[in-house]
Amino acid sequence: MSALRAAEARANGVLERLEQALRSRATDGAAALERECAELRQQCASLRRDLAAAAERAQRLDQVVTQAEERIDEAIGRVDGLAGAGATS
Repeated sequence: MSALRAAEARANGVLERLEQALRSRATDGAAALERECAELRQQCASLRRDLAAAAERAQRLDQVVTQAEERIDEAIGRVDGLAGAGATS
């Protein structure tokens, strides 16, 4: 979850910069705004990559949890089988 929190913080920073750029457009001129927009596009691309990586990690973790659940269920079934076999002997 820390990767998601970091991405959220970065996204908030990008939004703040965008708002600031829009407010300063009248005073700084088009060239400054274009530079800021280019930086924001790079930041956006970076955030998309980070989000994709976090989603991939979450998917892998979900697979690991599913495998662990299956193994635990199998182990419980074996223990139940042994307990039942011992009770009838």
